[in-house]
Amino acid sequence: RDLRMSRGLGDVYKRQALKEVTLPEGVASIGDYAFQNCQVLEQAKLPASCTTLGKYVFDGCQALTALDVAEGNTAYLSQDGVLFTKDGETLVRYPQAKAETAYTVPEGCRTLADWSFIGSTTLEQINIDGVTSIGEDCFYYCTSLKSIVIPDGVAELNGAVFGYCLSLEEVKLPATIWKLGDHCFYSCAKLNKIDLPEGLTTLGDQCFYNCVSLLEMNLPQTITAVSYTHLRAHETCADL
Repeated sequence: RDLRMSRGLGDVYKRQALKEVTLPEGVASIGDYAFQNCQVLEQAKLPASCTTLGKYVFDGCQALTALDVAEGNTAYLSQDGVLFTKDGETLVRYPQAKAETAYTVPEGCRTLADWSFIGSTTLEQINIDGVTSIGEDCFYYCTSLKSIVIPDGVAELNGAVFGYCLSLEEVKLPATIWKLGDHCFYSCAKLNKIDLPEGLTTLGDQCFYNCVSLLEMNLPQTITAVSYTHLRAHETCADL
């Protein structure tokens, strides 16, 4: 069976004050936006039969502290309430209301999925050593995140990976990075230190838009593509 819900149906659950859900065995997939905006949902458990998750399934679940998985599931597993693929190589979703202010991605995890940390407002520090791929909008609206080191091996940051990370002050990029995508650091108002390494070729649209604390930036000689809107964005970057 497929559990399919139209976009916005989460508002129905919100009104019903759904705090916990255990999906029944037999559910094979959960569709896009299924529990979106279930703002009081604290825990959800996937059955062993569930092997496919759509986009934004738990988006906007502001009270979510744990995602659990039934024994026997061949696609997913849970480590301390964080959802991974069964092999542990991809972090699928970090519950955005987990109380911890620091998190270390476990050894063996190589990929952070699209939107995987979106809205995790308590996180101040995160160690992602060993990760080689960071998904679109991964840390969007992680408003307490203060600094991050992107590990060697990561080649591109697509979408608003750090959009609205309002406390982010320092980012260290690896020598392997070649692209910072559209809106990558959008409205990171406290960002004041970032070195762009040689080998970086592309700065996307509004990459540093509204980074009002960013006063200096080196442009490496390898840059071949800087969007017009990126340049206009620096009208909001104080004295850059």
